[in-house]
Amino acid sequence: MKMVELHSSNFEDALQEFAAGVQVIDPERAILFGSAVKEGLQADDFDILIVAEGFDEIRYQNRSAALNLPENLSIDLWMYTPPEFRTLYPRSDPIRQSMESDNIDLLSIKT
Repeated sequence: MKMVELHSSNFEDALQEFAAGVQVIDPERAILFGSAVKEGLQADDFDILIVAEGFDEIRYQNRSAALNLPENLSIDLWMYTPPEFRTLYPRSDPIRQSMESDNIDLLSIKT
């Protein structure tokens, strides 16, 4: 899918665009984490974790093409299948703990 420009001027609308953009892959998990959780649209970048079975047949470097996210923002995508995520980031992993401690669940946002 072609990436699109962010059309939102406020953070709530931007979250709806992020949520819609990741739901095309039917993820089991999609969260926004990192500085954007506190800084909103003023953040330097947006870290989004997406865990989806749909990534199973897609090479890692091609996975972002399956999404429909704004291209006019710096977005760092963390895209994994469920087994990849569990292997790379077990519950005891500090990176996973950081992701899970302060985030916005994109799947809970109505699009």
